Amino acid sequence: MTRFSVIMAAYNAEKYIEDAIGSVLNQTYENWELVVVDDGSSDKTAEIADNIARKDMRIQVIHQPNSGTAAAARNSALKVITGDYVQMLDADDLLEKNMLSKYNNKLSLEQFDIIVPNCRCFKKNDISDIVWQKTAPEENYGRKITGKEGFELSLDWIIHGAFLVKRELIVNMKYDAELLNGDEFTTRKLLYNAKIIGFINSLYFYRQNPDSTTKSKTNEYRRYESLLTDVNLYQYALNNGMPQRLVNKCTKKLILSFWAFCRLFVKATKEEAKAGEREYANHILEQVYGAITKEMWQQVSLKYRFFYYVSGGKYERFKQEMKLLSLIRGLR
Repeated sequence: MTRFSVIMAAYNAEKYIEDAIGSVLNQTYENWELVVVDDGSSDKTAEIADNIARKDMRIQVIHQPNSGTAAAARNSALKVITGDYVQMLDADDLLEKNMLSKYNNKLSLEQFDIIVPNCRCFKKNDISDIVWQKTAPEENYGRKITGKEGFELSLDWIIHGAFLVKRELIVNMKYDAELLNGDEFTTRKLLYNAKIIGFINSLYFYRQNPDSTTKSKTNEYRRYESLLTDVNLYQYALNNGMPQRLVNKCTKKLILSFWAFCRLFVKATKEEAKAGEREYANHILEQVYGAITKEMWQQVSLKYRFFYYVSGGKYERFKQEMKLLSLIRGLR
């Protein structure tokens, strides 16, 4: 009988954490443990989690100072879990009540390294108000794919990151906790290193929450760290000798993200952030610009390459060109 560990990183999640924990308590499959990591919350998150944990011995709450990322909080939980497989659950998300049961049924057929459920993104408080939904490729829940196939599908988020993973795989790898969205890099490394990936027809409910750690205004300029994650992803593809098409896809992802963040930066006014925050974002942009070679720019269309060529490989000139482009578009 498979034992599942559910890990929940929680920071100032008092609005939703009771429902999130409730979605685990309501599972039709009972052999599970839930480890909640209160990551230095200043609201009632810890109190709510502790009160629920007192009523069910399968729930453990870890309290720690704020680590700055959900990934770091998850790594704390990885030190104490006892399950055979691990499911991450954000403190504002939900699991369909039959999810663990369907995982168990799937694992009775074959020992998958990763099993991917369906994922539905919904608006704030209504799970029927769907923003997007992802299912198994071609709706084929009997399909099995390799880790390399999973990695490629994740580059366009055809495969999402809210999946079940074998304990040994995630414990040995751990989450990349330094960057705000380093967990996205970990997600793709887990997929790449999996031998067999399967799918189930059950839903992970992903809440579109503007107050989440990655979307909060307080972390607005830390979002630029996602560019460093894209650099790490490109280097990972290169260092692991992946086929050129995958290296090219990682390259294109990096450059288009850099372009978008650079335009966002030059459109922002100094009043929208402290000088130190803008300096931090600018430092990341300059660092990423320097990491993109002339050969890498060949992977995107001419309308993007043109500005690189005109800048002569100098970041400050490229940034001025982005300002000019924003001004021209604003006059239209």
